[in-house]
Amino acid sequence: MTATAAQTGYGATLGIGNGATPPVYTVVAEVTALKGLKQSRDQIEATHLLSPGGYKEFIGGMKDFAALTAAINYVPGGAAETALLAAFGTQANKPYQITFPGGGTWSFSGVMTEYAPGDLDPNKKMEASVTIKPSGGPAIA
Repeated sequence: MTATAAQTGYGATLGIGNGATPPVYTVVAEVTALKGLKQSRDQIEATHLLSPGGYKEFIGGMKDFAALTAAINYVPGGAAETALLAAFGTQANKPYQITFPGGGTWSFSGVMTEYAPGDLDPNKKMEASVTIKPSGGPAIA
C-alpha cells in the first residue's frame, strides 16, 4: 500500500507578470484562495441518420480556460492593491502565473475583468476579490 501524495493549497501563489520576455512575476500578497482552475471543451453533436443504436454522437470542439477568482486580504494602498489596480487599468492581456505547492506552475495570458474590494464590517477583516479571464490555454510546467 502506498501513502497518499495529497497536498493542501497552502503555499500556492498568484503572480502578475511584467512586459519582459520571459515575464518576471510579482507575487500578489495575502491571497487567501484561488478558485476556478478549470478547463472545459465544447461538445458538438455529430449524430447522423445511422448513428449506432439511435444514440446521439458527439465530437470535441474548442477548449476554454475558465475565469479565475482570487480572494485576498484587502490592504488599502498596499503592494497587492497597487499591482492589481495597474493590471485592471489596462484592456490588454497581461501574463499571470499560479505556482502550486511543490513547484508546478500554470502560466497564462489574461485580462482582469473584476476588482472588488469587499464590504466593510467592524467585526470582519477587509477582503477583496479579483477575477481574471484567461485568453487561450495555460502553459503547464
